[in-house]
Amino acid sequence: MTNEEAKMLIEIAKRLRKKVLPLPEPGKKEYYRADSLAKTKPFLVQVFRSKGRKTKYNISLLYRKRTLLLRVDTDGPGDHRNSDDSIIPRHTPHLHFYNENLPTENRCHDAMPLPDAFQHPEDGIRLLKDFLAYIHIEDLVEVQVIQQGGFEYAFS
Repeated sequence: MTNEEAKMLIEIAKRLRKKVLPLPEPGKKEYYRADSLAKTKPFLVQVFRSKGRKTKYNISLLYRKRTLLLRVDTDGPGDHRNSDDSIIPRHTPHLHFYNENLPTENRCHDAMPLPDAFQHPEDGIRLLKDFLAYIHIEDLVEVQVIQQGGFEYAFS
């Protein structure tokens, strides 16, 4: 896949298959299926919530369950070194992106600080909302996230 194809897949409008999303319990993952509006492109949003640090999340967009297109990491324990030797300091939220020029097993290694579209990286619910908007999920006002304990949060 080329970088241009990956960018197109990220930017294509998508719809979640479910409107209620359980936020994972600490130490767990949740998966949310999405499709392009024409239902020709399958996507998977994966959310991991750290057990040890409550502000550490990994939220990923995968194409066809295998190809990692984007990943947000928050509150990482160490510096992140990119392939060009640039460094993102530890605990700095950052966005990993697909790069066709990296080895196949590590095409989403390089990262940049979170874009301004991510306004609340310390809040898992708002971070998920910002991520879903960033990857062009439609109808976010209809989506609810259920936290541990059953509390609901509707996007507005």
